[in-house]
Amino acid sequence: MHFFKGYVEYLKRNPEGYWFRRKLYGWGWVPARLPGWLTLLVFLIVFVWLLEPFVRSQSLSTMDIVWFLVRVGMWVGALQLVCYAMGEPPKWQWGMQEKNSQESNTTQ
Repeated sequence: MHFFKGYVEYLKRNPEGYWFRRKLYGWGWVPARLPGWLTLLVFLIVFVWLLEPFVRSQSLSTMDIVWFLVRVGMWVGALQLVCYAMGEPPKWQWGMQEKNSQESNTTQ
């Protein structure tokens, strides 16, 4: 439970107003503000809409599969562009940084 509280505090500590904050582990982003969550919701709705023909169809051609992958790839790329434009600059991160190391990084 202590980790969860620290993680929520990390997301709230957002003076720049980023829609997406860096993930604590690895490379990438997580939604930190309402516009980020809405962006993710729209992404998931459109992804399900793109997936819908596969659920209904009983036989798919190779071209159907290729076009699906192209559309999904473009859609994922669009989400990454939004995250890059409206999010914290990405970098590899392995856990929450100590407050002392954050303060020393900002003073240097």
